[in-house]
Amino acid sequence: SRGPCSRPERLLPLPVELIEHISACYSLQNHALGIDNSSGKMTSISPCSPPVVTRDAKAYYNALTALLAKSDGRDKFLAAIQFVAMYGAAGQAGHLSNIAKNLGGARKPFRVLKPMEVLVGLLTSSPGKGPLLLRLLDKLKMLGFLAYFTGDHLVWGSSIGLIKDPIISQNAAKVSMYGWLTASVATLVSESFALAKTEKTAHKVSQGELRDKRTKHCLVLAQNSCQVCVAGGALGFVKLSPRQIAACGVAMSLINLYFMCPPLPPAVKPKDA
Repeated sequence: SRGPCSRPERLLPLPVELIEHISACYSLQNHALGIDNSSGKMTSISPCSPPVVTRDAKAYYNALTALLAKSDGRDKFLAAIQFVAMYGAAGQAGHLSNIAKNLGGARKPFRVLKPMEVLVGLLTSSPGKGPLLLRLLDKLKMLGFLAYFTGDHLVWGSSIGLIKDPIISQNAAKVSMYGWLTASVATLVSESFALAKTEKTAHKVSQGELRDKRTKHCLVLAQNSCQVCVAGGALGFVKLSPRQIAACGVAMSLINLYFMCPPLPPAVKPKDA
């Protein structure tokens, strides 16, 4: 008698189609594993493996250098570190709180011309086309940023001793935060209109272009939502803890850096060994 593992005396004939199917599956399995079907030897790289693309460290270094070459880039980079220190401090006095305060002062020289830039843009911008509401929102955004940077500079002047009256410094800080909050809310509204328009005309563009536009709109909305939380939290309109405000500041700074960072060069496929 035969055991359970013994071979049968005669194999049943299989249909030709099934034999061809098994043979094709065997060849595909070997192909995926990098085995040459003719010789049975392993190849160096599997033909079915996805292409490996890499960027060397120099590409990332060059992108970071180009970012920090701009005054805005240095400002936003220090802002990210400042909010990280504020998150660690959690509103308590100490070493991290001092680091955040000193970094806030170190950012001021990089923004010294910002009020002039905003004012020139406000005075020289053309009326443009589009709905009246969006044009008014654009003007309101620029006025908000003008108040934000001007008040921030007055606070800086008080911190370095140019302005002696503390009342001026306190009022300037409030004006700065109100201006920032106004500009952020105006941007949220206008960007929401832009996103709605993108969705309305989605059938007219390619999927890749539509995805890029959606990503940009969503990032701008997220960035300005964080700015509303930071400014509103500082003014007491939004009930957030110091650590929550700092977390919003970190997210806001990282999105700013993402927008300002120059594009990386295309990734290269390494040569076969």
